[in-house]
Amino acid sequence: MIETARYMVDTPAQRRLGVYYTPPLAAQAMAAWAIRSNTTRVMEPCFGSGEFLAAVKRVATTRRYTCVQTHGAELMGAAHSMAVDNDLIDADRAILGDFLGVSPFPVDAVIGNPPYVRLRSLPEDQLRRALDVTRETLGVPMETAGSVWMAFVLHAVRFLRKGGRIAFVLPHEFTHVRYARPLWKFLGDNFGILRVARMKERLFPDLMQEAILLFADSHGATTRSVSFEAYRTLQEITDGTPITQKQLPLRDIIEGSRPFLKALLPDELTRLLEDRLLSLTTPVRDSCTFNIGYVSGHKQFFHPDQQSIARFRLPASSLRRTLTATRELSGIGIHTSAIATNKARQLFYPNGTLSPEEERYIRKGEEDGVALGYKCSKRTPWYKVPDVRVPDFMLSVFKDTPSLVVNDAGLAASNSLLCGFLRPRCAPEQFIAAWYTSLTLLSCELQVHSLGGGVLVLIPGEVATIRLPAPGALPTTHIVEVDTALRSGRGSPYRLGDQPVLVESLKLTARDVGLIQEGVEALASWRNGARGPSEDSLAVSSP
Repeated sequence: MIETARYMVDTPAQRRLGVYYTPPLAAQAMAAWAIRSNTTRVMEPCFGSGEFLAAVKRVATTRRYTCVQTHGAELMGAAHSMAVDNDLIDADRAILGDFLGVSPFPVDAVIGNPPYVRLRSLPEDQLRRALDVTRETLGVPMETAGSVWMAFVLHAVRFLRKGGRIAFVLPHEFTHVRYARPLWKFLGDNFGILRVARMKERLFPDLMQEAILLFADSHGATTRSVSFEAYRTLQEITDGTPITQKQLPLRDIIEGSRPFLKALLPDELTRLLEDRLLSLTTPVRDSCTFNIGYVSGHKQFFHPDQQSIARFRLPASSLRRTLTATRELSGIGIHTSAIATNKARQLFYPNGTLSPEEERYIRKGEEDGVALGYKCSKRTPWYKVPDVRVPDFMLSVFKDTPSLVVNDAGLAASNSLLCGFLRPRCAPEQFIAAWYTSLTLLSCELQVHSLGGGVLVLIPGEVATIRLPAPGALPTTHIVEVDTALRSGRGSPYRLGDQPVLVESLKLTARDVGLIQEGVEALASWRNGARGPSEDSLAVSSP
């Protein structure tokens, strides 16, 4: 029995390189799938701790394959040396360097776990190689918002013989992000079988990164569908016992309609969403436009505390009450007027001719180097924060369950919150009434992406596509109960709108509403999985 390699430790350098080591069960399942004969030739693009190398040896030993040939590349010198020293790979087949710089040679299978690093974070030489690979393989440049794992997948395909296969551990974002859509088309055009496996059990439980397994088989053929399998645990993948298995049209993935999430719902609910509920709902963008709040460029300077305000005698005319974090919406109900005057932050926002006190405070900012910051240095004058507006609504950005409040206090908001601006002919109470229903929450689960820890991340483009009951003639009596529930933190405020809105106004049956509520619970359960860090522990970028 080959022992699992566990000689690498987690270091800041590994995290910077996007190195997250694969659990043995996942590596074992992927190696068992990839190795099909005594002469299988395998490539591991970034062997790191050697988990895949060890898995290949175990599978070959168990099947009594003596001629399986393993090649690998590794960028980290310590990992490369340890793998060779521990006899996980022959020295003449272990390449020290960036896989993207390795010239392709024919293999039957490529398996591994590529680094999860954004292109913009790569050193210049690695960035150039990643962009060259994607451009040469796809024929179009990769979006700079993308991650280097996509280049690894594309380069891996260059190594395959006809009929070959790849198996990769990839971030869950692969199933829905826009920049990966060309990769999906490429895979459909180059493989006869595509399969994606998702586990409720986290592959990387200590990280805010959910992962899936991609299996692409029969290189040289084509397909127009993807087999999706859902498992509760890694052991179930090894046993081959999915709890859900569905064929998804590749077209739906490329068009961005989130079929991997819909596949987790009961067929009856999917039909309801695509039939009757489609005509009974409208996208948020038809009623309200959401944008990010202002970006100050330096949180401490532009949001002075009471001590600084008193010290510099800043006049009230240069201060605007504002909110700077999602947590400031907690416990206030549905109105910002419930926030105590001394609880809201103050935004330094001078207007007109500067007073001596304002000038003194600005000079202090310049002495402290605030004016040299990236955002401040790009605007004139540096101390005037742009795009400070008073929205109709505030919406949480990081939250397990989104919070929407009416901004009746006329506060401003930083980019830690979303700002909603109502379109004409829609009253705030009507929009709130339409928002707080289980149907809207289900659409949030389907349209809004999450961090690996399970927290929803609301961005303007995705919020715009959330579907909710058309505001207008909806009853608004339940928003008093919603306000009470949000203040107390007890119960689900979204279910309070189900009876008056979904049943009475939309004429849904109790069975329909039950399906919707079950769908919300199912998707939230998958999103949360083995919960990672809470929303309060997230490192939110300060405005």
